[in-house]
Amino acid sequence: MNMKNNIGVLILKSKTVNILFFLVIASLPFVNKFSKLIVVLFLIVFFKFIYENKDFILPKMHKLFLYSFFALIALSNILAGTMLQNIKLDLYLVIFILIYYATNYFIQKKILKLSTVVYAILISMTIYMLNGYFQYYVGYDLFFHHPFNATIGITSISQNRNLFAFAALFYFVVLLYLSFEKKEKSLWIYILLLASVILILLTFCRQIWLSMIIIVVIVGLFKYHNFSLKYFLLAVISIVIIALILFNIPELHHRLVALGEMQSSGRIEYWKLLIPHISETPIFGHSLQSPINNIALDGIYFDYVHNLTIEILYSLGMVGFFLYMVFIYYFLKILIKCKKKILKPYFLATFIALIFIQQQLGGSMLIHKFIGPSIMIFLALVTSYCSSEIFVKKREA
Repeated sequence: MNMKNNIGVLILKSKTVNILFFLVIASLPFVNKFSKLIVVLFLIVFFKFIYENKDFILPKMHKLFLYSFFALIALSNILAGTMLQNIKLDLYLVIFILIYYATNYFIQKKILKLSTVVYAILISMTIYMLNGYFQYYVGYDLFFHHPFNATIGITSISQNRNLFAFAALFYFVVLLYLSFEKKEKSLWIYILLLASVILILLTFCRQIWLSMIIIVVIVGLFKYHNFSLKYFLLAVISIVIIALILFNIPELHHRLVALGEMQSSGRIEYWKLLIPHISETPIFGHSLQSPINNIALDGIYFDYVHNLTIEILYSLGMVGFFLYMVFIYYFLKILIKCKKKILKPYFLATFIALIFIQQQLGGSMLIHKFIGPSIMIFLALVTSYCSSEIFVKKREA
């Protein structure tokens, strides 16, 4: 009887974890109080599990990296005199990292399933995509109940085109994965895949356009032997539709021309202003939050650097840059050695697109409340499915 009760409790806990994780993914793009509450609840369940089971392991290299990273942040804050101002920012960073370890833990305990991630992205983003199209073609936001100006690009539930484009990129990757790997392929998958591409274009977010192109090229190099006449015809139809859209929407065409002319919406000017200040405190940096990170240039307001490499060099100095290189090396090594042949192309392509394109042109994974947790969840999937790192202690026989 006790054994049946234990199994029942375990199943209930497992369902709770998967439901919470589904809600974490579905709510993150809103970046509101509800999304924060769901993350906190997910982490509380994580702490409850590791307290009851006492089976969580932090690998030695992870310990060394984390000790070094947080020691650097503390030292940087002290030297810059920003310890008190940065408490909230540092707390968010701790939460981002906890999400990474909680996700790894639940996957390795075989509680959290990859299907939960896939369904969470598919269901939530399909709904958000429909709202985005309604915004653009009807001029009204169904979620926030107000008129919408389509000339700024689709924002849907994020109320920011760059953030929604970032969310749509993961949606695109999942649909790309299903279009190649799902045994029983449905026409709906190809329709949604094309719809996701058009959606990303209509956000007018050039950093995500480039990220999407990088993903297509890398996955294509892995999957070229799978191409058939059907794929070729679908690709031709898609290209024709996309071309018609590109040249019939003035705002979209303008953004495309701006991309070709390497216009950066003030980013390059901002970087030029920021880079000379790196030499002022080259070893430990100015700390993650500094007055210079909030400046106006030609009417464009920046609340972050829009380039992770420059941000780390400015905020955490050469020591931070060294840890950043260790971070990139660690995950690239995992991905290159990944034995999951089905997942490897999509993980590798997404990692390269995120770290070398999106993070060099957009919101930072260190400070942004949507981008940080999203990338941490993605990296946890990479670690759990592609590496031999152990986060759960094996039970003794």
